[in-house]
Parts: sequence; C-alpha cells; structure tokens
Amino acid sequence: AAEALIRWNHNEKPVPPDVFIPLCEESELIYKIDEWVLKKVCQSVAEWNKKTSKQISAQVNMSSKYFQRKDTPDTIRQFLEKYGLPGSQLCIEITETAVMSDAHSTKNNIQKIQKMGVQVALDDFGTGFSSLNYITQFSMDKIKIDRSFVKDLDSSPQNQAVVDALIKLANRLGILVVAEGVETNLHHDYLKSAGCHFGQGYHYCKPVPEDMLLKMIDQPGVSTLDVMQNRAGKT
Repeated sequence: AAEALIRWNHNEKPVPPDVFIPLCEESELIYKIDEWVLKKVCQSVAEWNKKTSKQISAQVNMSSKYFQRKDTPDTIRQFLEKYGLPGSQLCIEITETAVMSDAHSTKNNIQKIQKMGVQVALDDFGTGFSSLNYITQFSMDKIKIDRSFVKDLDSSPQNQAVVDALIKLANRLGILVVAEGVETNLHHDYLKSAGCHFGQGYHYCKPVPEDMLLKMIDQPGVSTLDVMQNRAGKT
C-alpha cells in the first residue's frame, strides 16, 4: 500500500503541508485540493493496475470540511466508476477533528463510503481525548497509531504500554492497526511481535515518485508482509 502525500514546490523551494494546508482550510481552496488529490489518486492507482501485477491500495488524507460534505460519498463513487477502480484499493484517512466537528455527518458518510468497499482510517490515533469512543462509535476499518508513540518505543516503557494497549484493543475489535513513524529495526520488530498489522515510515521507504514506487513493488522477492507499507509521495 502507499499513502499519497501532497507537496508544494514554490519557486523551486518546497513548502511543507503543515504550513500551507492550514491556510487552505481557512478558505474554500481546501475543497478544490481535496477533490483534485482524490481524483488524481484514483486515476493513478487505476493506471498502476495496468503496469504492475500487484494491486496497490492507496491511502488518501481528507480534510474534515471536505469529508463532511453531503456529496463527498457520491464524488468518491464517481471517481471509482470513471477510472474502473475497485473500492478495496482506496482508503480515506480522517483525523479526530473530522469526527468531533460533526459526528452525525461523519457517521453517515463513513457508512456510505464503506458500502463501496472503501476503507476509512482514523489518523494520528491516540493524540485526542475521545479516541476510544470514536473507533467503537464510527466503525473504523483502520487506526493509525501516531508517530509520537512509536519514536521512543526502544527506550520508553510508557510508550510501549500505550502501543501494546492500543494494538490489543484494536485486535479485539477487529480493526487493522498501522503504526506511523517506523524508522528502525527495533521499531519494526517490537510492533510485529506486539501484533501490529502494518507499519509506515522511513524504515521501509522515504517518499518517492510513483515511477520509483512501481519499480520497487515489482522487485522479485518483495512481499507486502515484508515491506508492510511503503509511504509514497507524489506532487
């Protein structure tokens, strides 16, 4: 699997998303960005299906404003149908902000999206105050453990306890777990032994353009279980 990352190269100088996305969210520009990314990802993954023997699913971050629109599920369906992409190859990532701002709209849209076979993941899990309630109330397919809990796994008993508890809880609820910020063999080995399903981070792959991603996926001997989850970025 791969996560689509948006980047802005302004006058050959990269502007990080944590700088420009909050500004876009203050205006309606975020709607255009979210829809463009969603369309581009669906188109790209459909093209990947023709170029590689392995099906790659793509994770797409979506703002709370766009996710809660009534027409968002219809837009997702239109793009899937337009590019002939199975819903199973798409996962929409939302943060707790989306859930907190309008629980009713969020729940309705999650249900509609999941009916298409598209998965919904709760991003940066563990950083909010009501996460446990969210994963039971909104029937998430995946939770992504925030990197702040992963980065000190080799030296922090407290972080180990939190990660262990989150993984056990998710497993009991039948929810897939993705650990963010996996950067070392120790991180990987600990998470694997704890029962984490997927990992994402520089230990597996730094952000790469799509042509390089396809070459990596088609390398002989590479399996999704070994690689877990490559984090791919594209402009």
